[in-house]
Amino acid sequence: GIPDYRPIPEYKQIENEENSSYLEIPNFATDISISEQGLRHCFFRQPEHFESRILKTPPASFRWISWIIMSGVPISRPAVYYTNLLTYDLPEEIEEQIQKDLSRTFLTNESNYKEKINSLYRILRAFANIDKEIGYTQGMNFVAFYLLNISNRNEIDVFYLMMSIFSNTFSNKFGMRGFFIKDFPLLHVFT
Repeated sequence: GIPDYRPIPEYKQIENEENSSYLEIPNFATDISISEQGLRHCFFRQPEHFESRILKTPPASFRWISWIIMSGVPISRPAVYYTNLLTYDLPEEIEEQIQKDLSRTFLTNESNYKEKINSLYRILRAFANIDKEIGYTQGMNFVAFYLLNISNRNEIDVFYLMMSIFSNTFSNKFGMRGFFIKDFPLLHVFT
């Protein structure tokens, strides 16, 4: 079945809090790019050919959007869905685990350390709020961090890509979910 994702919530105004800087999300273009339109057209006309070209490593300029398309991420990726998920509270143990793992993900002397750690926190928090079966599991920080770097810190796209690659319907292709759900069934297959 499909994971227990929350329905798209109504917009909830965020109170002015001292510690709400993690909610300041960079503004990303919400319109579909010309390159995404063209690549989606190619994918739908000849999916096998498109996939074979992607497996041969697409040019860097098309890599991220190719991954988005191949992963089944929809054209419409509403930012409000993502930002609203940030307003929900997480269970304390999940919040603590995310906070612990953030410091394990980066070198503190990296450029833009604070912005990167805030972006990563927001993605992990939103995902934990939407997927109740996984919530947050140690190691997801590295998946999200890698995607964040490849996407040039496009939090919205990373969030939607994580929803796609961690969904049950996507598991037939890559099986990421099995590494992170309770008892880690896919991990046992490989160990």
